[in-house]
Amino acid sequence: ALKLRKSMQDGLAETFGITAAGTYLDILWIAESGSEVVVRLSVEDAPKLTAAVVITPASPRFSMIKQTNFLPSILSKERFT
Repeated sequence: ALKLRKSMQDGLAETFGITAAGTYLDILWIAESGSEVVVRLSVEDAPKLTAAVVITPASPRFSMIKQTNFLPSILSKERFT
């Protein structure tokens, strides 16, 4: 979890500057395989994180599956499609 958080913060710093690296975010869940992660952050910071993880070539490579303002809506895998 710490490596993922650090990677996201590095991406924010690289894309938006050092101030954005201090964005408050919580890693709520990581799949056993490590292929999926649920991150909670403020609505205002979500577009920045989305842009940073997609643009940044850092490892591990991130992509966004779903963004929602309502956490329970991501509980069902069928809703990812």
